[in-house]
Amino acid sequence: MTTQTPTVTCCHCGKPVTYHYDEVNHRQHLWLTIFTLGLWAPMWLFDIVSKIKICDVCGKPTKE
Repeated sequence: MTTQTPTVTCCHCGKPVTYHYDEVNHRQHLWLTIFTLGLWAPMWLFDIVSKIKICDVCGKPTKE
């Protein structure tokens, strides 16, 4: 039994590539939320919810 690695077509490379997701820097978001008295919290939540696929070949975001 073989396991296939998920791939997407990168708009920058123009070929099927594997991808990864960037981790959320919670320490930075916490600092910004405290510094802005909570105004940064929606951006933090958006960053957690939106998962952008990053190309493993060129390191740029894919459009899928």
